[in-house]
Amino acid sequence: MSQVFAMSAYSTAYPGKCLNWDQAEAYLSDLKARSSSSETVAIYRRNLKHFFQFLPPDGRIQRDTVARWRDY
Repeated sequence: MSQVFAMSAYSTAYPGKCLNWDQAEAYLSDLKARSSSSETVAIYRRNLKHFFQFLPPDGRIQRDTVARWRDY
């Protein structure tokens, strides 16, 4: 599995993780290389685009970012 989106959930002072679109593209390429269907990759791409629109300009993800995005 790609380590692009791995984050430590155990740190009490987690500073966040900055993501950029190049990392997302690398993740999508990894999915495709592991024989994911083109439909699956397209769905992941669409969801990642929506997620990146929600992120602040620096792309920083905090502990609660995904939960806030889901509620958005």
